[in-house]
Amino acid sequence: GIVTLHKEQELTYFTEMAKRSTDYGIQVIRFVPSDWESETGTITGVYYDVTKDSWICDRFPFPDFIYDRCYYTNRNRFLENYSTMKRLKKKTTFLSTGLPNKWRVYRTLRTNETIAPYLPKTSAVLSSDVVEQRVHLDGKVVLKPESGSQGKGILFITKKDDCIVVQTHINRQSKIIQTRSMIKFKSWLNRILKNQRWIAQPFLSLINEQNEPFDLRILMQKNGEGHWSESGRGLRVGQANSLISNIHNGGRVIGYERWLRQLPLKRQNEITKQVADIVQALPSELEISFGRLFEIGIDIGIDKQGKCWLLEVNSKPGHQVVLKTNPRARKSIYSRPLAYCHYLLRQTVHN
Repeated sequence: GIVTLHKEQELTYFTEMAKRSTDYGIQVIRFVPSDWESETGTITGVYYDVTKDSWICDRFPFPDFIYDRCYYTNRNRFLENYSTMKRLKKKTTFLSTGLPNKWRVYRTLRTNETIAPYLPKTSAVLSSDVVEQRVHLDGKVVLKPESGSQGKGILFITKKDDCIVVQTHINRQSKIIQTRSMIKFKSWLNRILKNQRWIAQPFLSLINEQNEPFDLRILMQKNGEGHWSESGRGLRVGQANSLISNIHNGGRVIGYERWLRQLPLKRQNEITKQVADIVQALPSELEISFGRLFEIGIDIGIDKQGKCWLLEVNSKPGHQVVLKTNPRARKSIYSRPLAYCHYLLRQTVHN
């Protein structure tokens, strides 16, 4: 079973997966949380009919495994579905337990000696005083929603003369949403903090020679033997003078190896070593702390000095960056959720 919040979400990805399901003797169904009828224990969703090359509506018994691809864009959306998802997790096996919010992940990772040097200094924003202190020290600070994803809701705070300038992304464009005195800014921020939790990070300069923000996305997935394997990597490049590289905000993707080869050999080796440190240490540390995972998206920023920064880890990563830059990865990306189900089934039988 594949559970999403929107019925047509990631349709191409799921269809390609379903086309391969007969090779594994698996039936793939899609549904949203409200499709589950707890009284009858059945789900009214859609299944993929290989002979008709289409999704067909039907009623199904409860699936043996669930692939959770629900994205919660705000706390209310999460709370609407929390009860149902919690009950689903008690009834069947989820491929992944998922990750908590950014602040909990950061606090865990900073205790790992290998990963800690790559983490931007992060603070929980408990009050506007935290932001005021960091702005006075650094002149700039980035605020991220604790539970946000896809680059949504990020605020870029800059001190300019005696004013505070607040920028964000609206309709794929970087826009100044306000310029205020520190007193008025703090009052505005305190109102926001009542509704959502935030973290503060440094305003890192992660741009290329064309003044375009960019970062490295690495997709890690487990294979049919339950081992972590890299499915591919690619660079996300934002628009010139933009603030974020996320492709949901108008960015583009380019091949990582092609970009790396343009750098001096010493810089290539430095970056390769740092990325390898992160990739090798991260999956096991996350699973030890938070439970079983099936896939993670690792976002790494690279500054002009060649220093790598671990920007974010996502347990429900998009696959487009890797699919566009690593065409040979298509087969494994579409097949691995199915192969991993077989692995989990074997573990259940053996236990």
